[in-house]
Amino acid sequence: MTLPITQLYAGAFTVAVGIALVRYLTYSRLSNTKQPYLAKIMHSDNILSGSFLKESGTGHQLTPLESRALSNLRLAATFDICNSFTTTEENIHREFRQQAAQRLNLTESEWKAIVCKAQLAISSYLQISLQQTNSLYLKVSLPSMVRVVVLKVVLSTMFDEYQTHSLPTDQEYRVLDQVADMINKLWILSKQGFPDSESLLNQLNALLNCLLPEVYYPLNIILPSFETMWRVTMRGVMELRFRDCETWNSHYQRMFKDILNNPSLHTMKKLDREYGASMNDIVNEILRLYPPTRRIHRAISASDSCSPVITSVDIDSLHRDPDIWGKDSLCFRPSRWRSGLSETQNAAFFPFGKKIFVCPAKPSFAPRMLAILVGAISIGIEQANLEWGQERNSFVEKQPISNRREDLDALSISYRQSNLPTFFTKVSTVADTSKLQLDNPQVGEITLKNNCQ
Repeated sequence: MTLPITQLYAGAFTVAVGIALVRYLTYSRLSNTKQPYLAKIMHSDNILSGSFLKESGTGHQLTPLESRALSNLRLAATFDICNSFTTTEENIHREFRQQAAQRLNLTESEWKAIVCKAQLAISSYLQISLQQTNSLYLKVSLPSMVRVVVLKVVLSTMFDEYQTHSLPTDQEYRVLDQVADMINKLWILSKQGFPDSESLLNQLNALLNCLLPEVYYPLNIILPSFETMWRVTMRGVMELRFRDCETWNSHYQRMFKDILNNPSLHTMKKLDREYGASMNDIVNEILRLYPPTRRIHRAISASDSCSPVITSVDIDSLHRDPDIWGKDSLCFRPSRWRSGLSETQNAAFFPFGKKIFVCPAKPSFAPRMLAILVGAISIGIEQANLEWGQERNSFVEKQPISNRREDLDALSISYRQSNLPTFFTKVSTVADTSKLQLDNPQVGEITLKNNCQ
């Protein structure tokens, strides 16, 4: 027997109301003030999977690539880049990912070479800076130094062509300093509503042509690899080398020397029983408090008649939420990773993105590179004094270091005559150091240790 049409409509209406009620109650439960973090996690999953508008019933009018590209228009306009982050073309996205994966697939000997490059970069930067002073007192900007060291290592790792450059060492480091500074300035300008930055970009590309004359528009690769890495490295150095000197002397220093001596995945995972954590745990804690990207933006469009709007996922907030990570969520505590993450913590921790677009450096490259860079710089400036800017109060009070790039500009390190650094002067060609001639009668001479002898 068939039901009258009115009963069919009534039944369908009842089902629709029931579904809507279930969704409402579910969202209300997740949005309850006692569990707001669950709603934030669900929001991040929906936005980053591209399913947010589909689930709301309004229909998603943008492809995932379009959603990401529109949210990165400021970077495309300011830097004139075309890569996986700014393209709407699937073939360009796929090719960029494939090339990135190839560059990130390093042998163990190549990882040892990266250690040499990082150690050489920090010592070269300091010695060149010392040679440019008129006294035995050395003071350098910590952010500038970290940017140059990270840029040097990134370029020599990501571009085989960088090995063939012919600039004298002191000139090369001046160019690296200018390139890193210009990228930082352009990034800040990109947040100011597409300002006129063409002149600065032209200067930047001219300098990059001095370093990589054979590479077509290297900014496409430099921007996603260098720009995120230097900021995390900077805060890792601050947290590990200068936050707690006692722990640095008793534990961190030894563990970083181990990873620099043998930069293998086994060393990354090895538990330091005296400290109660591994290098992986330390790196994960750095990434939790200081994620490479503080917020992930996406464009969404409800219908063809509506212009897309930009929404964001607040990674900083999820990584520091006390309801997720405990009362000490703002404290740097690598041992929290020893017992494993809960399901909620796993869902809330995504320093390299999640869902559709996960950074290809996530599995092992980025964590290992971060450990090497933080270790090489921290040990390279071990005898330095830290001179504070406006960050001192929160640092002393055990609050997280600011993730705003401008807030650390005033920080510097200094050496007085009694604690001037010694420098590595004998190095191997594997570290691309055949042109290094930086011997200085004012400082002692030692050999580059570990894998670089």
